[in-house]
Amino acid sequence: MPLKLLVASSNELPAKGEGLEALWDRFLIRVVSHCIEKEETFRQMLTDDHRTLTANEETYALDPELTITEEEYTYWQTEARKVVLSEGLLQAITTMRKQLEHVELEGSDLPRRVYISDRRWKHIAQLIRTAAYLQERKQAGETDLFPMYHCLWNEPEEIKAVRRITLRCVFQPIERQLEKISLAVKADLRACRAQEALAKALRDNDHRDDDLEIVDRFFYQIDNHGTGHTCIFITDFKRLPQRTATLRGNSTLPGILYTDPQQPRRRIIRLFTPELNALLKQQETEQVTLCRDDEHIYINGVKFRMHRQGTTRLNPAEGSLGALFDTSAVEQTPHPFSSNHYEEDIETACTQLETTQHELEDNLFVSQADLNLIRTYVQTLSKQIALTRADLRKLLYNEA
Repeated sequence: MPLKLLVASSNELPAKGEGLEALWDRFLIRVVSHCIEKEETFRQMLTDDHRTLTANEETYALDPELTITEEEYTYWQTEARKVVLSEGLLQAITTMRKQLEHVELEGSDLPRRVYISDRRWKHIAQLIRTAAYLQERKQAGETDLFPMYHCLWNEPEEIKAVRRITLRCVFQPIERQLEKISLAVKADLRACRAQEALAKALRDNDHRDDDLEIVDRFFYQIDNHGTGHTCIFITDFKRLPQRTATLRGNSTLPGILYTDPQQPRRRIIRLFTPELNALLKQQETEQVTLCRDDEHIYINGVKFRMHRQGTTRLNPAEGSLGALFDTSAVEQTPHPFSSNHYEEDIETACTQLETTQHELEDNLFVSQADLNLIRTYVQTLSKQIALTRADLRKLLYNEA
């Protein structure tokens, strides 16, 4: 009889160096079997009597209606091969393959490469098609990838990390969209605050900064600092204490200097806050002291001229005039969203998030433990949406 399925169990995995890697690679689905946790299930195991005895052996009774015939098996295989792998799923697989090159494991300082052979990926693709077909779908999507984490680990200590990576790959399109919306809303909010600061200066008859060049809607440029691409938020610059001719009595405010994650060539200076410091804890930062006069900013007591409209930037690192010769200067960042559509964009992302969650919850091959992880992950994304909505209310309705 042709082999249809092989199920094997073992108390240990093949040790490295024993030449069993190829055999281990052919076991497609890998599930660690734990002890029974529910007391009710444990008692059922003890009292299970759904067995009938023949004259010579012990067998289990099987409902004839549950028997899979050869014709059914062949038909299912043929139809499953017709299931289409969506572009979103293929992109998620591409991302997954890249992520498996550097897997962060708990208790390990070094990332691990989890090797998955091309043969194994081919079988995983067919397993995805079959899983979709058994759920009466003609196309497999991103959510069909998640149960495949059972096929993507080699050592038990990799399971949690691989499952986490697989889940991220499923939600990645939504996460990226939410991040874009959040960054755009924050950018508009900063620009709004910058305009408010400029308007307040006019009301206060403060014209010191009227000719300062505004960069990316909410920055002032600082000349002769670093590579010539250092900026400070307009709102922060307006709040700096004024430096007087006599050094005695001059006050400063603490600030943070860091690299712009969106434009690595640019350095940003901001006034220090505990929230900002916590947000930047993963980045390399420099603590500085700040004050200003009518034409300059003082960083750790060193004077730098503020860039004014119609002047040429100097790149002190290269000794060149930036506006004339530095063709790699930081360009103005294009604004990807319109504030008129923020609420619609957020609602679209919420709908996509709910749809993805429901698809995972309805998937026959997602366990209860996996569902708990999914719901926790969705809660994290929902908190991000709530924070973005709070920023949007500040922007549109001037809420505190």
